[in-house]
Amino acid sequence: GATCLMGAGATMERNKPIVLVREADPNKGGLSMRRVREECPIDLIPFILDRGLPIITWMRVAAFQRVSLRLIAEGVLIACPRNHLATASSVDTAAEELYFREEEKCSDLNFRVPISLAISAHNRGAAELAAELVSTFGEGIQISVADSADTLVAMFSTEQASRPFFLLYLNRNTFLGEDGVQLAAQVREMLKDHKPAIILVHECDHERNACEFGNFFTTTPDDLIESGLYSDIAVAFHEPPFRQVSYVKVAHKLGARHLRGEVLGSSRRLTFKRAKHLAKGGYQFSTRISHELSSAARALHEQSSSRFLDNSLPRRPSTTPRVAISS
Repeated sequence: GATCLMGAGATMERNKPIVLVREADPNKGGLSMRRVREECPIDLIPFILDRGLPIITWMRVAAFQRVSLRLIAEGVLIACPRNHLATASSVDTAAEELYFREEEKCSDLNFRVPISLAISAHNRGAAELAAELVSTFGEGIQISVADSADTLVAMFSTEQASRPFFLLYLNRNTFLGEDGVQLAAQVREMLKDHKPAIILVHECDHERNACEFGNFFTTTPDDLIESGLYSDIAVAFHEPPFRQVSYVKVAHKLGARHLRGEVLGSSRRLTFKRAKHLAKGGYQFSTRISHELSSAARALHEQSSSRFLDNSLPRRPSTTPRVAISS
């Protein structure tokens, strides 16, 4: 809008730091980056789009939204004038250490028993996704590839010390062509009684053949839909760094547990003492966010989540600045 353009123009004229956040949901007015560039005034393009600044995707699902909020907080902290802070390196380190108190990381999880994860040779992209999971969680996940429904049944009919699952990777190629026919036969077998649980993964990264979930109600055979294939919620797999949240969600579906009952996020914390050391010159940065999605945006607005006090304003008596995200 006009107000936004005025603000962007003033920011450019004064060469102020800028944190870029993009709405990706078209139902909320979101635009592709191509459309953003087309609609951005020519004189603003070099300052906003051509400097290689990170563009943060605004997410609305709670676990992913926390990542968006943390990235915004990191950007604001790094943009602090360096001459008012202890050292530039300490600011960068502090930004990397921002956390949500209940934030889960892959390193917090493990599998108490090995996981046997079967994928279909006809599910394009499934092998690459399975490799991501193995790379993240190590040998706790064992991958097997089935090229037919009979092979899949044989895999799960033998005695196994590991816990079995079938991974169905949903992308724009799923259930299409001859591969789609073979995949449907395998899924049909997995939907029968006493078969392993099906883990649904929905690819949302457009660099990895993403598509809208609604497309699957057109491409999926009707009998699979009627058999309840989509009765469970699919895990959305977004682009990095949001993909780490997806790994955690899949791990929970596979039965992962927290390591030794440790408090989540305890390994990397920015303490209040360190925040006070950083926030010199009258600058304060604080973020208070409810962990519930319905109140996250409101809390961010009402409690002035990111605030820098102008040096010209009277300073309050000594208070303890906070540089942390808590819920």
